[in-house]
Amino acid sequence: TFTVQSFRDGKNATAFFEQGILKSYTEGKSKNPNGTRIDFSPDPEVFSNGEIGYEYGKICQDIQDISYLYSGIEFIVSNVDTGEKKTYCAKNGIVDFVSQAIKKPLHKHIITGSASDGTDSLEIAFQWGTRHETAYVFVNGLRCPEGGTPITGARAAITKTFNTLANASFEGEYIRKNLFYVINCKVKLRSEERRVGKECR
Repeated sequence: TFTVQSFRDGKNATAFFEQGILKSYTEGKSKNPNGTRIDFSPDPEVFSNGEIGYEYGKICQDIQDISYLYSGIEFIVSNVDTGEKKTYCAKNGIVDFVSQAIKKPLHKHIITGSASDGTDSLEIAFQWGTRHETAYVFVNGLRCPEGGTPITGARAAITKTFNTLANASFEGEYIRKNLFYVINCKVKLRSEERRVGKECR
């Protein structure tokens, strides 16, 4: 089962799903602060290929990563089995991601950049440390382990920019050695992608 509740300006809406099908939807008044609550229990008929289980630590890590993408929003993860509760909130967004990952930075200030065409947007934060090159790429809140086009573009831009500033022709791998960077892309879903998504469902 999957239940999502949205609280906004004294009102609330609740949607309840079973096996991906909307079973009920209600609206009403609420005294809760603005936010969203999600309750999920796996259906054994759907997840029938093995034992159902969760790794609380992995869930917390994923939520922490997501919190960096939405600066100022508080995420609370509760473990109903143990009563453990963890809260994540990144006031400075992906800048906090970089600052917490780099314990021994090679330079003081984290470098940031952003761009938007009014429809799609991108932000990047990076800093050199003492670890190997590491990149985190997110598109619409989902991490892309392989990086894809965003990281290809970022690598090319970083290499070109630093070679221009240094009036040199260093190899990209040399420039990015020990670099840690986070790329957050928000892309509007095109009509063709919406159609394919409906067909997949």
